[in-house]
Amino acid sequence: MDSEGSCSHGVILRLLCTTCGKVMNEKYGVGFEYMQEGLRLSLEEAERWRRAETRKILADEKLILVLDLDHTLIHAGTADLLTPEEKLLVERVDSGEVLGISLYVVGYKDSFYRTKIRPFVREFLEEASTLFQMYVYTNASKDYASRIVKLLDPDNKYFNGRVITREVSTRIGSKDLDVVLGSERVVVIVDDSPEVWPKHQANLMRITKYRYFVKAGIYLQPGHGKDEPDEGPLFGILKELKKIHREFFKNKGEPSRDVRLIMQKLRGTFLEGCKIQLRDFSPEKYAKLSSKAARLGAVCTTEYDPSITHVVTLNPEPEELQRAEQENKKFMVPEWIDASSRFWPNVSEFPYQHSLKKKTGGKSLFGYLYSFFIFIGRMSARCCGDF
Repeated sequence: MDSEGSCSHGVILRLLCTTCGKVMNEKYGVGFEYMQEGLRLSLEEAERWRRAETRKILADEKLILVLDLDHTLIHAGTADLLTPEEKLLVERVDSGEVLGISLYVVGYKDSFYRTKIRPFVREFLEEASTLFQMYVYTNASKDYASRIVKLLDPDNKYFNGRVITREVSTRIGSKDLDVVLGSERVVVIVDDSPEVWPKHQANLMRITKYRYFVKAGIYLQPGHGKDEPDEGPLFGILKELKKIHREFFKNKGEPSRDVRLIMQKLRGTFLEGCKIQLRDFSPEKYAKLSSKAARLGAVCTTEYDPSITHVVTLNPEPEELQRAEQENKKFMVPEWIDASSRFWPNVSEFPYQHSLKKKTGGKSLFGYLYSFFIFIGRMSARCCGDF
């Protein structure tokens, strides 16, 4: 046994150094209790384990995928948060009257959560597991997360215990890759809340929030309470993940391969092929929108010509909208560019599109509603998070 003075205290188990037996502080190093109860590693030992695990998964031609739970893979609500219509739906599903909808009951503390799994989740996990070593990382409690993961992975073949919860996270209220066994250059994150990843935005694929139960949703948005199609956001995310994996392993001998660089390159194609006229904006607003759109692959101008594919403006005239439909051009609200830069994969254009049907007076109905939804969302983001 090494003397205490020469020991690096690399591996700590239940506060005891496994080499010299010294009792260590409970905050020493980095905790990996999700792997083994009471396991902590020194910063140097944790980095050594990350490098070793990275070599192993790369040899298997895999990358690491970190997945959030609530509003990313599932949506849950207690009975008191269900509308009368949703309670009736639950009763009809339970009785077998309504088929094709699965609403699971998850007991947690003194409550029972009705849990809706996001469409395409099971296909997503099955296919992604062939390309990635997968983690769950949630700000929910260990007890709650373990019950939800049991729904998603009953045979423990996808996550194999790699479930990081708020009890073992090193950041209160946020998330960090220091508790993931892998180099940051091989890690892709899928989460609906970018604000919880302040240090790892380059690794993040932000997905739109999944809301099935209306009152249990953190944000309001047009169409809330309706289910997504199978070929919805997760389907699109999987396509992008396959692109990242394919590009990463295209040059196997390249030591500088980095998913963050690949993701940056892919993001630059989100608006590829779009020629956008930005109209009726101040010079400052024009510069901001055009710069953001250009980073996504679009070409921007203030002048209209026949090659324009999209016109971004606040107040189009009804005659313009009628002519645009005939010419197969689209009039968009400026939030379309912002949403295209924030979400993976490409957002649906329809919610951000001016149309004659939405037109009421001098401003589209969507314009009024969208401003309200954005305000509510921003206020909620300051105070709300996962369970």
